[in-house]
Amino acid sequence: MGTFDRIPFIEMGTVNIHKDALIVTYTDGITDLQNKNDEYFEVPILKEFAIKNAHFSAKDFNDELLDFMDEFRGDKSFPDDLSVLTCKIF
Repeated sequence: MGTFDRIPFIEMGTVNIHKDALIVTYTDGITDLQNKNDEYFEVPILKEFAIKNAHFSAKDFNDELLDFMDEFRGDKSFPDDLSVLTCKIF
């Protein structure tokens, strides 16, 4: 993750978060991931995974996500470093 003196494209605001919400933030290392067919682990794949697995705790969600990414990539290596920050609101 890089550092910047100023990030001009950040917008401040308020969002109402409902009970049992799951917030997943990630770096582009996840969406750079490819499988044996050179298909990318795109945002719709991550979104579908998050919806199906939102009932897990943040730790269990991250564990499941890592397993899912390993299955997706098969024998291919991770092309970049990646970070995931998951927050589960109860």
